[in-house]
Amino acid sequence: MRVNTRFLIPLLVVLLGVSCSPAPEVDPAPEGAAPATAEADPIPCYLTSDPIEIDGRPDEPAWQQAPEIPLRFDGVGNPVSPARASARFLWDGEELFVAMTAKDRDVGSTLKGRDARLWEEDVLELFIKPLESSLLYYEFEFSASNQIFDAYFVKRGAPLDEATAWDSQLRVAVSVDGTLNYPEDDDRGWSLELALPLADLHHAGNSIPKQGEVWKAAVCRYDYDARWEQPLNTATAPVTESGGFHSYEVYGPLLFKGPPPAPSQP
Repeated sequence: MRVNTRFLIPLLVVLLGVSCSPAPEVDPAPEGAAPATAEADPIPCYLTSDPIEIDGRPDEPAWQQAPEIPLRFDGVGNPVSPARASARFLWDGEELFVAMTAKDRDVGSTLKGRDARLWEEDVLELFIKPLESSLLYYEFEFSASNQIFDAYFVKRGAPLDEATAWDSQLRVAVSVDGTLNYPEDDDRGWSLELALPLADLHHAGNSIPKQGEVWKAAVCRYDYDARWEQPLNTATAPVTESGGFHSYEVYGPLLFKGPPPAPSQP
């Protein structure tokens, strides 16, 4: 039978056209990553006008109105209970305020200098991804001796030296409840407060968030102890083993809200 190719060729173009179209840019999940079976807690970030002194001790009244977000997952996404660290978030329209507290029997930190390899000792970390449509995200690390690591990655896996060439204007202070770098005794823990100018986080083409805007964020931790063979890694999000703390697909929604609701009357 003779086939009329004048009609067949256009038909094949129509049928195959979708597969021939260029795919949109995406950041593939790390190789071997499995779908998360749990979800990160939402992170409410209430607007405050109350003064916050960045001294490492989150004892201002404003912090009592910020919900506590526990680091309730381990480094491969399994739940841990009880959580040994937590974070609280506030903002004032210009700066993002974060308080972190951690129980710690052996608080240690000897590394010095901006952007040192702080994850090799006790460290608390903050990851922020402003736009879902962009591959860009930020990483901040804070040691118990008040050292800072800050970086922005144009995409996951970008060269570390390029990511750390940027310095934010954040302010941070740390308070240790115990004896730093003395494993012979039992410490109780450490805490920090930070203030991060939201105008610093503009590289994805975004602006300072408005009320009702939603970003993504996670707080993570490496907890070392001289009596352990390996550190205990925990996070507010169910990160994957292959993606580690950079598994931003599972970060929790960071909700920029207005003032907190008034406390209910008895």
